[in-house]
Parts: sequence; C-alpha cells; structure tokens
Amino acid sequence: MEAYYAVLKDYGEAEAEKTYSAAGKYLVEFDDEDVKEAMKRRLQLRRKKLNLSYADALEYTVAVRLGLRFLTGDEEFETLDNVEYVK
Repeated sequence: MEAYYAVLKDYGEAEAEKTYSAAGKYLVEFDDEDVKEAMKRRLQLRRKKLNLSYADALEYTVAVRLGLRFLTGDEEFETLDNVEYVK
C-alpha cells in the first residue's frame, strides 16, 4: 500500500501498477487477531507518547508475528524493538 502510494505520487499510475504487481509475491495475509493485537499495541505506545497510525501499527504487528524486521523511515519507530530505522 505504501509503496504503491509513494510510486504513484512521484511517477504516476503506470509505474505504481508495475511496482504493485512486482511486490505482489511479498504480500502477507493478516487476520482479526493481528488487527486486535495491533490496536492494543497502538494504545500502549500512545500512552508512551508514540503516535502510530492504524496501518503502521498493523504492519509492525504482522512483522513481529512473522519474525521479520520492520523497515521504516518513520521516527516513531526508531526506539522500538525489531525495527530497522533508515532515514
């Protein structure tokens, strides 16, 4: 979703479609439990003054479940475990 938007914004719909199609093999499923866990995590982090979007909280939660490092340039994630922060 984020890759599609970034490419769409900078290069247009045709390139965004190519990017989305190429990334399709990397898409992962998420379920109701992921959504619930993500919202619990989002609330916990908001109480610590970290303001994650709903989508970011879900993406991070799924990455944790899958044992993957979460790659982001979002400063809100800089201090969290399991994150590869790049600026």
